[in-house]
Amino acid sequence: MERLEYRGYDSAGILIYDQRKKEVYFEKQPGRIKNLTRVIDPDTPGTLGIGHTRWATHGQVNKANAHPHYDCQKKIFVVHNGIIENFREIKSSLIQRGHKFSSETDTEVFPHLLEELIKEGLSYEQAIIQSLKKIRGSFAFLIFNKDYPDMIVAARLSSPLILGLGDKEFILASDQTAIGLITNKIVYLNDGDIVFVNKNKYEIKSFLSEDTKNYEGIIDFSSAETEKGRFQNYMIKEIFDEPKAVEDTLRGRLLIEEGDVKLGGLDRVAGRLKEIDNILITGCGTAFYTAKLAEYFFEEYAQISTKAEIASELRYKMPVVSEKTLLISVSQSGETADTLAVIKNFKTKGILTIGITNVVGSSIARLVDAGIYSHAGPELAVASTKAFLAQTVDLILLMIYLARQRKMNTNKAKEILTELDQIHKK
Repeated sequence: MERLEYRGYDSAGILIYDQRKKEVYFEKQPGRIKNLTRVIDPDTPGTLGIGHTRWATHGQVNKANAHPHYDCQKKIFVVHNGIIENFREIKSSLIQRGHKFSSETDTEVFPHLLEELIKEGLSYEQAIIQSLKKIRGSFAFLIFNKDYPDMIVAARLSSPLILGLGDKEFILASDQTAIGLITNKIVYLNDGDIVFVNKNKYEIKSFLSEDTKNYEGIIDFSSAETEKGRFQNYMIKEIFDEPKAVEDTLRGRLLIEEGDVKLGGLDRVAGRLKEIDNILITGCGTAFYTAKLAEYFFEEYAQISTKAEIASELRYKMPVVSEKTLLISVSQSGETADTLAVIKNFKTKGILTIGITNVVGSSIARLVDAGIYSHAGPELAVASTKAFLAQTVDLILLMIYLARQRKMNTNKAKEILTELDQIHKK
């Protein structure tokens, strides 16, 4: 959970199930994880559990609003990343049916909705499927039901969730950095996937389609890279990681004497890239700032009309595009919901899409037509540092690639690439 604290740090909670005593150990606290560790019993037995670090979107920062949340009987427990957009309507309907709520959150409607559908006669599995179909928004859920004490159920839609495969264990998390402490073997889950996990096996189904195909992968960083080491906090560590991040992102890609770059991920779309006459670059947060930088050097050096748009706005716009438009989507995690929505919209128009992401096998990496990976390593600080630089380097390399397809001469390209090669050495 500490590896995920950068995703939210205003409260934390945990549930552990003791199979021997058939009891639930349950605790949550406002504030950072250290507040939770002060009150939990480190010797609590159990081989199954769920936990959460919260970034408040609905309700105050207090113990009641911290996750996990539960139903009226305290049988069904849920942790949730994302937003349930229609939670007020669902909550109002459930209150009319006699349900009592103890928080202000959107998340709490989900265990109550499950409880209600089971009460109406649906099986546990069918209740989960129907509940997921009734809610609107984005989510990654982990669900524990005391009536099924050997199983955790997980589901995702437009919010990251990954399954880790250990030797004798499974772990579900929203980020590889938490899983990497246990195993480097992972299964990337798709939108609509529901995972039923017990101690011996897992099964993946989909509430959106009859078939589901999942990609298995390997985490490409060591657990040591996620440690603070001699540094006071992750932000300082990652600032000092910047030279290595730049060096690793450049490795094997510079053809200085030829005044060119090697970007193998673009080989299959090289012909289409020659025809591009306008570019949209999108991202959220720091990735958008990277896009704004790129807007300048793409136009100056590649001589291609370029515009940077923040993904949270672009997903709702209807920009004028053509078959000669290129969409470049930038995301450290490769899971940014707004950026994913933009890519999906543009792909329906037949627009060529390129992704720049730091995570192999991420949703964006699997969705785009072609991609360029950053090699910044795991980034755990809230403020982006090394990932910002690696993304900028990737965009400069892409700019050189496009510029050399057009009018940039060899000497100018060599000048830029030589300077780029010196940055991490200064």
